[in-house]
Amino acid sequence: MRKTITDKPPGKPDWDRIPSRRQLTRNEADWEELIAEHAKKDGVHGAAMSGQSQKLLVEYISQFSPDRRRMYEALFARYGEKLESYKSGDGSNMRNVRGVWKFDMTVAEKRSAARFMRLYIPIFEAVSKRPWKPFSEEI
Repeated sequence: MRKTITDKPPGKPDWDRIPSRRQLTRNEADWEELIAEHAKKDGVHGAAMSGQSQKLLVEYISQFSPDRRRMYEALFARYGEKLESYKSGDGSNMRNVRGVWKFDMTVAEKRSAARFMRLYIPIFEAVSKRPWKPFSEEI
């Protein structure tokens, strides 16, 4: 694992926006129902991926994520505020960009995000009566 050490304080990762391995108890039918509920609410309000839907997406992806939080905390315990990035062989890379922690998706995370969006977008479009326009590549 490679890490970058700097003298500037990087801030802390926002684990509501960064997927990290979580033990979840929902089955696929529960997920589909939750995703549909969020897509309908966002469609009614005309909001492409509300903050709550983005958090749900991160939670969904986290089922397939490496344990970024554990890795970050172990490195932070060792290097403290000087930790700015790390690269791991499993694709759980993270980096600090102007005080905000970013991450690279693994192949499994990309697949799960695509599945989420395949469920979300048609419902959003049907309710909002307008085509989906992505807000960003980032979560």
